[in-house]
Amino acid sequence: MRGAGRLLRPTVNNVQSTVFAICGKEKRYRIETGISVDSTGGQVQAVGTCPRSTVALGGGVNGANDLGLIINSSAPLLGSRAGWSVYYNNTSGFEDTVTAYATCAA
Repeated sequence: MRGAGRLLRPTVNNVQSTVFAICGKEKRYRIETGISVDSTGGQVQAVGTCPRSTVALGGGVNGANDLGLIINSSAPLLGSRAGWSVYYNNTSGFEDTVTAYATCAA
Protein backbone atom coordinates (compact mmCIF):
# COMPACT_ATOMS: atom_id res chain seq x y z
CA MET A 1 0.00 0.00 0.00
CA ARG A 2 1.56 3.27 -1.09
CA GLY A 3 2.31 5.73 1.70
CA ALA A 4 1.53 3.27 4.47
CA GLY A 5 3.33 3.82 7.77
CA ARG A 6 4.86 1.31 10.11
CA LEU A 7 2.89 -0.52 12.75
CA LEU A 8 4.45 0.20 16.14
CA ARG A 9 4.47 -2.33 18.97
CA PRO A 10 5.71 -0.57 22.13
CA THR A 11 6.08 -2.40 25.43
CA VAL A 12 5.07 -0.64 28.66
CA ASN A 13 5.29 -2.39 32.04
CA ASN A 14 5.74 -5.75 30.28
CA VAL A 15 2.48 -5.32 28.33
CA GLN A 16 2.78 -5.09 24.56
CA SER A 17 0.41 -2.68 22.80
CA THR A 18 -0.39 -2.03 19.16
CA VAL A 19 -0.42 1.59 18.01
CA PHE A 20 -2.10 2.61 14.75
CA ALA A 21 -1.52 5.84 12.85
CA ILE A 22 -4.20 7.07 10.45
CA CYS A 23 -2.70 9.50 7.97
CA GLY A 24 -4.46 11.97 5.73
CA LYS A 25 -3.91 15.14 3.74
CA GLU A 26 -5.78 17.60 5.97
CA LYS A 27 -3.68 20.77 5.81
CA ARG A 28 -5.58 22.92 8.27
CA TYR A 29 -5.23 21.11 11.55
CA ARG A 30 -3.76 21.95 14.91
CA ILE A 31 -2.86 20.12 18.09
CA GLU A 32 -4.46 21.48 21.26
CA THR A 33 -3.44 20.36 24.74
CA GLY A 34 -4.95 20.31 28.19
CA ILE A 35 -2.76 19.68 31.24
CA SER A 36 -3.75 18.18 34.57
CA VAL A 37 -1.51 17.76 37.63
CA ASP A 38 -2.57 15.28 40.31
CA SER A 39 -1.21 13.23 43.19
CA THR A 40 -4.46 12.14 44.86
CA GLY A 41 -4.87 8.63 43.46
CA GLY A 42 -8.51 9.33 42.56
CA GLN A 43 -9.85 9.54 39.02
CA VAL A 44 -8.97 12.82 37.30
CA GLN A 45 -9.82 14.28 33.89
CA ALA A 46 -7.57 16.14 31.44
CA VAL A 47 -9.16 17.78 28.36
CA GLY A 48 -7.69 19.12 25.12
CA THR A 49 -10.28 21.57 23.75
CA CYS A 50 -10.58 22.42 20.05
CA PRO A 51 -10.97 26.05 18.94
CA ARG A 52 -14.41 27.27 17.91
CA SER A 53 -15.65 25.95 14.53
CA THR A 54 -13.24 22.99 14.59
CA VAL A 55 -13.76 19.35 15.61
CA ALA A 56 -11.49 16.70 17.07
CA LEU A 57 -10.27 14.18 14.51
CA GLY A 58 -8.42 12.23 17.19
CA GLY A 59 -6.42 12.61 20.33
CA GLY A 60 -4.24 10.97 22.92
CA VAL A 61 -2.52 11.23 26.28
CA ASN A 62 0.96 11.48 27.75
CA GLY A 63 2.08 11.20 31.37
CA ALA A 64 5.30 12.80 32.56
CA ASN A 65 5.89 9.99 35.09
CA ASP A 66 4.22 6.85 33.77
CA LEU A 67 4.99 4.81 36.89
CA GLY A 68 1.65 4.26 38.63
CA LEU A 69 -0.38 6.07 35.96
CA ILE A 70 -3.53 4.20 34.91
CA ILE A 71 -5.34 5.50 31.81
CA ASN A 72 -9.05 4.68 32.19
CA SER A 73 -10.23 6.23 28.92
CA SER A 74 -9.06 8.39 26.03
CA ALA A 75 -11.94 9.47 23.77
CA PRO A 76 -13.75 12.42 22.14
CA LEU A 77 -15.52 14.70 24.60
CA LEU A 78 -18.85 13.16 25.54
CA GLY A 79 -21.73 14.59 23.53
CA SER A 80 -19.53 16.66 21.22
CA ARG A 81 -16.50 16.54 18.98
CA ALA A 82 -15.09 19.77 20.39
CA GLY A 83 -12.09 18.15 22.04
CA TRP A 84 -10.48 15.08 23.57
CA SER A 85 -11.03 13.78 27.09
CA VAL A 86 -8.76 11.58 29.18
CA TYR A 87 -9.64 10.02 32.54
CA TYR A 88 -6.82 8.58 34.62
CA ASN A 89 -5.72 7.54 38.10
CA ASN A 90 -2.32 8.35 39.54
CA THR A 91 -1.52 5.54 41.98
CA SER A 92 2.17 6.43 42.42
CA GLY A 93 1.68 8.70 45.44
CA PHE A 94 3.74 11.36 43.66
CA GLU A 95 2.58 14.37 41.68
CA ASP A 96 2.28 13.66 37.95
CA THR A 97 1.53 15.87 34.99
CA VAL A 98 -0.81 14.40 32.37
CA THR A 99 -1.40 16.03 28.99
CA ALA A 100 -4.48 15.37 26.84
CA TYR A 101 -3.99 16.03 23.11
CA ALA A 102 -6.73 16.88 20.61
CA THR A 103 -6.03 16.93 16.87
CA CYS A 104 -8.49 19.57 15.60
CA ALA A 105 -9.55 20.54 12.06
CA ALA A 106 -12.17 22.78 10.45
